[in-house]
Amino acid sequence: MTVKNHIANSGHKGVRSNKGARTRERLLVAAVDVFDRDGYVNARVTDVAERAKISHGAFYRYFSNKESILEAILGELEAEFWEESRVRLHPANPKEAILQATAGYFQAFQRNAVKWRVLVEAAATNRRFLEQWMRTRGRFIERIRARIERDIEAGTARPVDAGLAASALAAMTEYFAYLWLSLDGDAVRADFSLDRGMETVADLWYQALYCKGNLAGD
Repeated sequence: MTVKNHIANSGHKGVRSNKGARTRERLLVAAVDVFDRDGYVNARVTDVAERAKISHGAFYRYFSNKESILEAILGELEAEFWEESRVRLHPANPKEAILQATAGYFQAFQRNAVKWRVLVEAAATNRRFLEQWMRTRGRFIERIRARIERDIEAGTARPVDAGLAASALAAMTEYFAYLWLSLDGDAVRADFSLDRGMETVADLWYQALYCKGNLAGD
């Protein structure tokens, strides 16, 4: 093969690769739309392909079934939340660190509110997705637990059970965000806004971990 032919063939591969990436992205977006419209259980591969404006057969070049495309969607969701809720600027300042991480989490949740509705439905009907969700939660809880333990050792956090505290605080944050951003809010119509919500949750985290004292008054 000549250098000229090699370059030409490489260029065609690049075009095909870019086109394939765009098609795959269209399928991911289409799947979220269809899952949200019809529900995950009732959604069909045919509907996803039609929404993405590709043939039914072309779908299978990228995903084997609707389970595999949802797995890909949830994998991207996990990566985005992991990055957005990471503390970057104030690792030595608990209050600022909590507010920063909470803000990143809520902003990511707002962008992905529909995907969360799909995840909750899929996890309720398919153990495969429940287990994927629990593995993802485990990663986040472990990161929170490690931070709490470091702060306990440094004398800045209360001496709580770091693992249980991480689980409880993560559950509060996750469900609160789901309730207000993926659903229509609570029965008690509080004056909710994204800023008010994330500031309230961040304050609860701070009060729970860094304000001295406990239920017994010690």
